[in-house]
Amino acid sequence: DERISDLVKKANGFSPYAYLKGATLIRKMNTSSDKKQLEMLKNITSKDSTLVIEKENEIKIGINLEKIMQKGGAKSKMDLILQEGDVLFIPTEKQTVEVQGEVFSPSLSRYDKSYSFKDYISNSGGYSENAKKGRAYIVYANGDIRSTKNFIFFKTYPKIEPGALIIVPKKAEKSKMTFQEIMGITTGLGTLALLIKTLGL
Repeated sequence: DERISDLVKKANGFSPYAYLKGATLIRKMNTSSDKKQLEMLKNITSKDSTLVIEKENEIKIGINLEKIMQKGGAKSKMDLILQEGDVLFIPTEKQTVEVQGEVFSPSLSRYDKSYSFKDYISNSGGYSENAKKGRAYIVYANGDIRSTKNFIFFKTYPKIEPGALIIVPKKAEKSKMTFQEIMGITTGLGTLALLIKTLGL
């Protein structure tokens, strides 16, 4: 029944350079039920080239280590029970923000708390013609993902934090209609028009 908070205590706490917001729990997927979950994830990620499972039998779990270590956080639902082989990874704070995907110049920029989501996109040359702007999202240092929210004509962009990765996905390619498909639709419309004329509608 050992939890994340217990492991931190065993390690005598954090170093002065620890970036708690970037903490990640890496779990090995060895059992049959774990492998089924991994296969499901692979099926999902295969449809989006921007999502990658880094190792065959491992998965990263985003955690909120700050809240876990605060009063009331230990032994709560967020303080996960550990499994054999789990790795708690706590990085030093990154001072960069990376932009990938459908921008003119993918970049790695210095983190500036005054910069917004749009500023980092602008620093990367702006969106390309194939960019799916409304589906842009951020992968935070701890593995959490936050997407752009759309409401009518307004967009709400996720907050930028040190070590964030901004990903702008590509629009789905529209397949061109074949000659046979065009002829089929034309013939169908002609038949419909003839039927309407015959019925006197």
